[in-house]
Amino acid sequence: MRTDEIVVIGGGPAGVSAAFTARNRGASVTLIDEQSAIGGYLRWTLSVQRGLPPQLDGRRGFEVAEMGWNVLYDSGVNVQLHSTAWGLFEDNVLGVVNPESSYQLKADKVIVASGSTDACVPFPGWELAGVMTARAALIAINVHRVLPGRRVALVGNGPEAAEVREAIETAGAEVVAHFSDLARFGAGGEGVVEWVTQGGERINIDALVTVFGSQPDPALPLQALAQTGYSELSGMHVPLRSATLETTSPGVYVVGDAGGLCSTAEASAEGRVAAEAAVEGDDLEQALEQLSETRSVERAAELSRLRPAAAAS
Repeated sequence: MRTDEIVVIGGGPAGVSAAFTARNRGASVTLIDEQSAIGGYLRWTLSVQRGLPPQLDGRRGFEVAEMGWNVLYDSGVNVQLHSTAWGLFEDNVLGVVNPESSYQLKADKVIVASGSTDACVPFPGWELAGVMTARAALIAINVHRVLPGRRVALVGNGPEAAEVREAIETAGAEVVAHFSDLARFGAGGEGVVEWVTQGGERINIDALVTVFGSQPDPALPLQALAQTGYSELSGMHVPLRSATLETTSPGVYVVGDAGGLCSTAEASAEGRVAAEAAVEGDDLEQALEQLSETRSVERAAELSRLRPAAAAS
């Protein structure tokens, strides 16, 4: 069985921040990510990021991701790409699989930064080829330089819908319809999506992008039997966490979207706090102060309610 002091799951802004901080404090660190490069959602994000450390603040998402890659490798973090942590068991033993092998990895402390997934809502025709979530469309366009279609329909609202629409149109495709909700909505076609309709009007398309928001992905800490509470802001149960982001499973920390949907700045700050706590670093108080500056009053109030002690009382 392999061993390490700190194992970080996920290479998004929270995971990169945690891994770099822990390594900078002298700990031996392994970062596991299933993708071909680190950066998480920032890899396909063109928007400018705010509230980050000075060297990153004001840069576009994909630039932040590229800089994070360089920082981690220069720091000596053991980065394992194309690797999936599929299980978290007793005594902080992880099950890991990659294209060449599978193995167990035991950690003194585990920091889970597994991020979020796109929320899916069923509707007539949602299973057809050519129907995809916002994240899938952005990855196709901004990472792989592939158009999802030439005549694209969107369903859903919010800032992410505007981002997806801009990406599609900038890439040279046409958004022929944009529906705000699923009332009387449906899609159809012979094996692939060919049309959408709402209220009787049929519009011919060759791709449909759904934008229903994101949801936390706390599967690993839940497998480790971490206690949960309901997050109204995220719309689902999330792990209860202490002020230093440790769950009720000793030695397991959860940071970033996996603990509740948050901004890039908050995710990065959470990664730093968890790492400082895990290695008993000298800058924990400073990291906590920085983290508090990234949170809204509403977010801070909910997280106070989702503390292990508060949930038990």
